[in-house]
Amino acid sequence: MSFLKKLRLQPEKTTSLEDRPHYSHHSNNNNSLCTTQIESDSVIQDPTRQPPAEAETEDKSTTTTQDDKDIELGQQAQEEEQEKEKMSLLDNNIFCGFLLILAGFAIAFQAGCNATLNRYGGRSFSSVMSFSTGAVCCLIFFAFDIGLAKTPLPNDHVKTAPWYAWLGGILGAYYVVVNILTVPRLGTATVLSTFVSAQIIMACIIDHFGLVGVIQRTYTVWRILASLGLVGCVVVIALF
Repeated sequence: MSFLKKLRLQPEKTTSLEDRPHYSHHSNNNNSLCTTQIESDSVIQDPTRQPPAEAETEDKSTTTTQDDKDIELGQQAQEEEQEKEKMSLLDNNIFCGFLLILAGFAIAFQAGCNATLNRYGGRSFSSVMSFSTGAVCCLIFFAFDIGLAKTPLPNDHVKTAPWYAWLGGILGAYYVVVNILTVPRLGTATVLSTFVSAQIIMACIIDHFGLVGVIQRTYTVWRILASLGLVGCVVVIALF
């Protein structure tokens, strides 16, 4: 009986959480496995998610493409500025006047050169050589204008030009031939002053009626007086 009483009076042992560390360890492992499985499932289920290496490659390609576009736009802007500078130079009235003065000097020398070649080679040879060398210069200017100045080539629109647009070469040939025939007899000053006077008067008439496609400008009284003054100058040069 005493032995049974001792057993009854002895306190029961309780198992604490500290005495069961293996339970918490297993539960933590299970939680981490569940978390890893959820993350892997989210990665697989998300189609928009990309690996970091591929995303960086796409960003670099996008940046490169944008840089190329910026370079092309910069080059186009530079070309436009160069074209504007060229046009602004040709729009300058002083520069255009300077070119016209040089052209007048060139015509005066041309008359004397053609007359000299006439004496050595004949009239027809002089005219042919004048236009042949002129054609070569025009071809050089054409190549420069198309190649360097980037002027577009003529298209089918040139076929719609009026008939008188093609007469420039014929009229130029007539001028050169008459120049060769008359300079040895009348002299360079008389021939060119007559040419210039006739050119200005005819140019005023063309402007007044708007002929051959030019802009209409009235043949005013002041222009008429200036034309008469040119005629007087020609008379003075021819007589004295």
